[in-house]
Amino acid sequence: MMNHLMIDIETLGVRASAPLAAIGAVFFEPSTGQLGKAFYARVDPRSDEAAGARAEVDTALWWLRQDTEARAELIIEPRSSARDALNAFLNYINASQIPAGRKHLNIWCKGGNFDVGILDAAFERHGLPIPWHYWRVRDMRTLQCLAQATGYCSPARQILKHHTGEDAYYQAQVVAEIWQRHSDAFIEHC
Repeated sequence: MMNHLMIDIETLGVRASAPLAAIGAVFFEPSTGQLGKAFYARVDPRSDEAAGARAEVDTALWWLRQDTEARAELIIEPRSSARDALNAFLNYINASQIPAGRKHLNIWCKGGNFDVGILDAAFERHGLPIPWHYWRVRDMRTLQCLAQATGYCSPARQILKHHTGEDAYYQAQVVAEIWQRHSDAFIEHC
């Protein structure tokens, strides 16, 4: 089964109305750590603004303080329109999820309302269906906090920060590691 999906986005704002700049995702199986096919799309935020998204000055200033490589992700070509990127994301989910369907899809992200809230609003802005049920959203930060209470430390990042493809991959690995650490097999071994 491959029905857990880690998502990560970059935006030009922090509210639901923020324009998308990049979408990254990877299917994974937390009980084994197996990673599935990944998704990555750079988005032209102007195309999302044209559909009603609103950039925020504070976020633009935050991006200016990031590393050169991270900032470059906002302007490197090619970039898709927001609608094309969201359609490609929907196609990726439909083609990669096992078993298929909203009722089986578990969405993971780092923070329960940032990524999902902005993506939900973007799907609605562009007249596209939201591919998950709100009650199937999982929060990586909460899982990490609980794991840290038992002595867990997340592995050091060896990747570029604020690259959605790499962030989703790393976050899926962390969730799988925590999941396995707290599974019956690990607990019996202690």
